[in-house]
Amino acid sequence: MLTIAEQSRMLRAGFPQFRAIDLTERRGIWEGNVCPSTTSYRLRIDYEFPPHFALRSPVWDYYPRVYVIEPYLRRNYEAELGPLPHVWYDKKYQGQPNLCLFHPEKMEWGYSSSICEMTLPDACEWLNSYEMWLADGRWYGGGDSHEPLAGKETDDL
Repeated sequence: MLTIAEQSRMLRAGFPQFRAIDLTERRGIWEGNVCPSTTSYRLRIDYEFPPHFALRSPVWDYYPRVYVIEPYLRRNYEAELGPLPHVWYDKKYQGQPNLCLFHPEKMEWGYSSSICEMTLPDACEWLNSYEMWLADGRWYGGGDSHEPLAGKETDDL
């Protein structure tokens, strides 16, 4: 299991543009910019360990969530897979979606997975797919389809 401190050290070494916003023993929040193609994106990574009594809880409840802080993710209502594909909605950050970077039930993320080596490269790949999707309405990033979430397909985020 990689601790929050170890994740932070690895992230700082691999992506020095990312800074810790909040670090505790159980939770880390980092922000930084990536530029996977022509657009620079400010990302927030929020990763929290479960309480010690819940370590056997499903990992998908406690994976690193990656949010695009700016520019806001745009919707494309004419595109396949809905107005904004491959995102999950939660109550953090004013309902902003977090990027779907792996299939939760396939155990593609674990407590020994590295945010630096796995999550951020996957986020950059997701952003490349997003830019192509904005351009032509097709999702080239692979992955399983999501069910649309009622009430979440209104305005740009």
